[in-house]
Amino acid sequence: MKGLLPKITSVPVGSSLCTGCTACASICPSGAIKMSIDKEGFYAPTFNKELCTNCQLCVKACPARGCNLNSAAKEAFAVMVKDEEVRLSCSSGGVAYALSKYVIENDGYVCGCITQNFETYHEIISKENFHLFDKLRGSKYVQSDLRDVFVRIKKLLRNNKSVLFIGSGCQVAGLKKFLIKPYSNLITIDFICHGVPSPMVLNDYINQLKQKYYTATNYSTRDKIDGWQGHHEFNLFDDEGNTLFRENGKYNLYISSFLANYINRNSCGSCKYAKIERASDITVGDFWRIGKFNKEFDDKKGTSLVLCNSSAGQKLLESTKDSYSLFESVPIDFAKSVQPQLNHPAKVNANRGSVFDLVNVHGDYFSYLNKKIFKVGLLTFHFANDFGAVLIAYALQNTISYLGFVPEIINYSGKNISGTTEFSSFRERFLKLSESASNYADLCKVQKRYKKIIVGSNQVWRYFDQDVYMLKFASGEKNLISYAASFGKASYTSMNENEVRSLLGRFSAISVREQSGVRICKEQFGLPALRVIDPTLLLDAEDYQSIIDFYGPSYIENDYIGYSFSKKNQEQKKKIMNVLNKYYSSKISVKNIQRNFNDDAENTVGGWLNDIKRSSFIVTDSLHAVCLSIIYKRNFVCLISSTAESNPIYELLKVLGLTDRIIRKEDDFSPTFLDNSINYDDVYKLLEIEKARALNYLKNSLSKQESELVN
Repeated sequence: MKGLLPKITSVPVGSSLCTGCTACASICPSGAIKMSIDKEGFYAPTFNKELCTNCQLCVKACPARGCNLNSAAKEAFAVMVKDEEVRLSCSSGGVAYALSKYVIENDGYVCGCITQNFETYHEIISKENFHLFDKLRGSKYVQSDLRDVFVRIKKLLRNNKSVLFIGSGCQVAGLKKFLIKPYSNLITIDFICHGVPSPMVLNDYINQLKQKYYTATNYSTRDKIDGWQGHHEFNLFDDEGNTLFRENGKYNLYISSFLANYINRNSCGSCKYAKIERASDITVGDFWRIGKFNKEFDDKKGTSLVLCNSSAGQKLLESTKDSYSLFESVPIDFAKSVQPQLNHPAKVNANRGSVFDLVNVHGDYFSYLNKKIFKVGLLTFHFANDFGAVLIAYALQNTISYLGFVPEIINYSGKNISGTTEFSSFRERFLKLSESASNYADLCKVQKRYKKIIVGSNQVWRYFDQDVYMLKFASGEKNLISYAASFGKASYTSMNENEVRSLLGRFSAISVREQSGVRICKEQFGLPALRVIDPTLLLDAEDYQSIIDFYGPSYIENDYIGYSFSKKNQEQKKKIMNVLNKYYSSKISVKNIQRNFNDDAENTVGGWLNDIKRSSFIVTDSLHAVCLSIIYKRNFVCLISSTAESNPIYELLKVLGLTDRIIRKEDDFSPTFLDNSINYDDVYKLLEIEKARALNYLKNSLSKQESELVN
């Protein structure tokens, strides 16, 4: 019969898109849809076909099938509440607190997320239950249980009560779709969301901690004891508010799992609401790096980023202006640069599914994965004040994370203690560092926390610190791996060659950066080794964008040639610069990207990346300037002194078919290089083969079981 709707046989969308917003269950008049807990511990709808009347309301209410969004905000606001005690107890600048208090004081109702007795759920708060109001403060970092609040909110709205709803973008969209029609007495606030972790995983973690801290009754995932922009902390409290447990988010398994997207809802990776157009009337979040825009906007106690997405939102915000000590307009592009989820969803970890498979098989996420997966120590030259050195550590760390493991940089510096502010700040912000280990004895203590240790890349095996970089300090059952380690020479000579053979024989897998390393391992030590590419090439351009965003966009001219040379090649650099200036100075700028464009200070890591990304052409003698030029598909030429198999730049360019970009001396440089573009389609076909080979090596090496290891 014409006009009949197809029979509904399941919930509106599959698990890969469902956000668990409860809209379908809340609107179903026959009770055919109920919310339950899925196998990953998330709230999800279940369907009873026997009760379904085929009314199609669940389909209409599903926000995963689309929701009307407000136009993109034209400006952002940096905001702080006047009451410093309030601000210090909130995650950022306290705006949501001020707006909520205003609504309740004016006889309205606020629906937001609270935590009681380790349960995190949405509750409606008014003057009648104002004792719960302070529980709205702070980030919860878990998916909240919405229970029946949509139905209760609709009843309040129909009774002409003013309601403020605070939630994630998908929860706001779910509420609006459930209500079907707009209500002038409803205001919605969403927060800038990285994704929502599994309540089951959080419960597992808390239950594990409670075996030791048995009087604990509550938790928090943010505080400002170490400052607002410090790493997130996980805290446990007792009934009287005493802190029983506190751990920095860099080392905390729950926080690091959340930030690495191991335990977040699958649909978060394709979120429709992680963009500048929002479903809410007001958007709030942390205004990271606001001090880069204006130092006076950051007193280290928290600044809110606020977007007004509708006239109703603007009206409410204007009504609370007396509550703020700071309320200043900031360009929307700056706000988007410091909050990635105003541009796109957080990237799903490639091994998220495998992690949840392990949870379902073994039950306890943390006790199992802590033993089998999470202890991966990385030892490299992260302490060196060098763009390549810190980016090697960053790239290897992130690659190991994407493979389904949680890495930690072994914070060994020996006598090479860094004092450079810019590089120190990069290490603090972007590297997950262990406690400091300044000598061999410290390393012997630190190594106990790892089941797997990776050494490399760089010249870690060049004649020195054999006991350290050949991992003599590692004891017990350990999976010892090298990645792109280099001997730095065409042959290896040592007074203790037999000891080196013994140390390397303990490794379960060896990979080296140059073909000469393969030969050394085979001929001198009788060991197999695989040549792999530099770890910086294992990441994509988007994986480096967060570094650029953190340091902030710098002014860059439309067209320029960037150059980066080591101190040993300064004479050659001058001659090449003379050629460039002779032929191009009137047409294009020539910039030193090793330093900032004013040449008065060393560049930041993010600035260096951005300068390569935006350049028309790169001239360099640096391996990692070449690597990043390839990642950003820049035209380049590289000065190298040798085409021996021990030269890492030559080895890389040979593998990728780019030896025509080599100059051996300054006289070889010709302006025609600038006119001959690199065919990156061909280069990337070769690069993808190299990446697959390297990632397969790492995955297989890290997956070796204890029975396969050498004691």
